[in-house]
Amino acid sequence: MKKFAWSPLILLFVFILVGCVFSRTQIIPTHDKEIDRPEFLVLPINHGKIIDHTYYILEFDSTTKVPKYTIEYLDLNEEYIHFPKPTVWFKQDLLCETSPDESCYKYCGYDAGHMVPKEDLDYSDTAMRETMYTTNVCPQSSRFNRGIWKRLEFYVRKLSKQGNRLIVITGPIDYPEIQNKYLQKSNIWIPDGFFKIIYNLTDKTVEVYLIPHSAKTKNLELFKSSVEQITQLTKLQFTNSW
Repeated sequence: MKKFAWSPLILLFVFILVGCVFSRTQIIPTHDKEIDRPEFLVLPINHGKIIDHTYYILEFDSTTKVPKYTIEYLDLNEEYIHFPKPTVWFKQDLLCETSPDESCYKYCGYDAGHMVPKEDLDYSDTAMRETMYTTNVCPQSSRFNRGIWKRLEFYVRKLSKQGNRLIVITGPIDYPEIQNKYLQKSNIWIPDGFFKIIYNLTDKTVEVYLIPHSAKTKNLELFKSSVEQITQLTKLQFTNSW
């Protein structure tokens, strides 16, 4: 894992998050236990329209009909009660007027792949239900979604449960050399790949993964990347000093 220097942008973001932990923390009841979660204050990365949910934030692209990125804060431990997965299907996001209809992902030949996985937020039924909005998903092949992407999501949760406080930024990738593909009926863009940037606030490191949608292996080590490469591909400005 690569050590990183704190840029003014990241310092501001972390200051907001950490400040919330001490001054504006939400206490989420989980039966007989309570878990502290910071209340998100929006800090736009690409200065676009931000959708601010209770447990994560995102920027939605009304042209491609998928999120540009999502941001979540993870501070898990082995003590909290795990709520069962919600049985509801995906639904439109009432905070976004261009949110795709839930029928767009039925019988389309692709999985509705989460950017913020519901398993990350299983400390609350409300939190998990918020991950079921169509603004939080992208078309993913079943092989990708249930294979290497699932492995990466599991790795992130494992890292957090080991005592690490994480900021996780996730989103789709458009490779210029690949012709764009779309779901036939809904015209939702099918991304060429996906990225995850994992800021570890505990040991001040960062891990970056860039995985092509066509990946045929589950070996995460082969897809380690850099913030600079993600910035180049997405034009999102994460930081200026690594």
